[in-house]
Amino acid sequence: YVRDLLLHRVPDDLDISICLIGCDEYVTVECILDELCKFALEHEHIYGFNRVQVASIVGDVSKNKMLDTAKAILHSNKDGIDHRLEIDLMPTIGEEVYEEANRIPVRDQRGTPEQDALRRDLTIGAMFIKVSLPHSTLKSDWTSDDMRYILNWTLLDYYGGVEDIKKRILRSPCPHEYVDEAQSERLQVQYWVKVLQDDPIRIIRVLRFAAKLDFRIHEAFWDALPGAVDRLKSKVAGSRKVTELLKLAKYGSGRLTTLMITAFDKDKLLAPALFGGKDGTGDSKFFPDITSFDSNRFYFVVEGSQFKEESVDRLLGVYLAVAICNSRFVEPADSYEMKIEYFNIACDGMCCSNEMRSAGEFIIKSIQLFSEYGKETDLFVEGLDRCFITGNYRNDCGDGNERDIFKFHLATWRILNLARELHLACRSESHLEATFGLGSGLLYSYDIIFRSLPKSLGNKVRSTLRTLCNRDVYNISGKAMSQLKLIPPHMRGTFLERFQVLCKIEHINSENTMLNLDEPNAVETVFPGVIENIVEEIYEQQSSPSGNKLVLKEQYKPKKVTKTKKTKQK
Repeated sequence: YVRDLLLHRVPDDLDISICLIGCDEYVTVECILDELCKFALEHEHIYGFNRVQVASIVGDVSKNKMLDTAKAILHSNKDGIDHRLEIDLMPTIGEEVYEEANRIPVRDQRGTPEQDALRRDLTIGAMFIKVSLPHSTLKSDWTSDDMRYILNWTLLDYYGGVEDIKKRILRSPCPHEYVDEAQSERLQVQYWVKVLQDDPIRIIRVLRFAAKLDFRIHEAFWDALPGAVDRLKSKVAGSRKVTELLKLAKYGSGRLTTLMITAFDKDKLLAPALFGGKDGTGDSKFFPDITSFDSNRFYFVVEGSQFKEESVDRLLGVYLAVAICNSRFVEPADSYEMKIEYFNIACDGMCCSNEMRSAGEFIIKSIQLFSEYGKETDLFVEGLDRCFITGNYRNDCGDGNERDIFKFHLATWRILNLARELHLACRSESHLEATFGLGSGLLYSYDIIFRSLPKSLGNKVRSTLRTLCNRDVYNISGKAMSQLKLIPPHMRGTFLERFQVLCKIEHINSENTMLNLDEPNAVETVFPGVIENIVEEIYEQQSSPSGNKLVLKEQYKPKKVTKTKKTKQK
């Protein structure tokens, strides 16, 4: 609260620390809160509050440790609009004792304000405003404006919070009055170690406040970080981490870029601890340590794209996926299957949303499709593709031979269908979105993908994406496929995918855009010679007593699936 006032920001809520030193044992935060609520309602004419909600924020662990904290929500009505003020109340804390497996300490609740300030994670959050009433009696005719000037306001800044705000630096509170500069630096590291080890979630909070306020983090933080990373893994739930990370993502893509480069490059031990945790069954889920990170490539992809996303879940998913794609790990993960596995390990450990998982998977799988689009060696697929490209792509859409162009178009088509499978479609805005049901977030995801590919390939994808998305030209259905009697049922899915691509791309070379491909012989009309080439490719003549007949070549016969017999147990 004090920090926001000094930064000329509107505070989100009001934190009140109550010093109980010298009070009787029966005086607690809870009983003070009861009196506060009564007082506020009795003096509605001064403060304007006409309704009070009280909500305890003490969890089971906190109850066991006798923590005396509470939350109150005060409501006021002005011009028919309900205004609310959230108040968190807590005693000033003295000595804290942390247990090894728990980040919630046992606390002395009769501490001084200076002791309470020392236990805070940052100096800019360790300041208080002491409020006192110069008169023993509150006059009934005072107004809220009167109170503003009658009360005494004293800033308590024990550890240099004001100076750190001026310097725009994040630093841990530590006593430094009686030490020289060199000793002060060592002491700063020691206190950072204590602060981060006691409650490792503060690692993410420091990163988040650096993003929110655009402050620099003191170098002692990075010196202390290696000693706290393991505790970030063991003491902080993954769901708690993702909550903090999503708060950071709200500050924009630039802040998220800085976070990823920090976690994956500046301190490579941080990323595995940060993006992981215990899944829903209690199993620990962390991807391996990182050996190297291509920060230049990562920055080129995410900052150079037009990626804009109103959903912080999708934004975080996309940026984490791109970071993993540009990382090398202790355990080899050269294949995209392993990168997808590592991404899902992180999502499992953080118990993240399906929206975040789908957005990241789409990025990695799409990059994989384009990176491997020309590397298929299956004889079955190669033989079919030769048939499809023969006589087609007379005016191709890019450089390269017919086979490469056809493979590239197939990869583009597959990522469009992958988007459907991962349920990434959202609201329609442009023609491209309306024709394929794609939302703005997904279109920006494509921009990420384009920049992840070699430049010449990315440009080719851009040039044909709209054509492949167009629903109005040359759509082919299963009904049309059923007319091709010579195509075996087990091959029709493979054929249909390739015919769909040919239908879209043929639009470039034809003025007959309204042809109904479900009509008899329509496919042969649009693609003369293709069916003949396919029949010649997949069949061979076989002699029989009744004459020659067509039979499938061996490589095109359906593969037999061997079923293992289950033994019955008595």
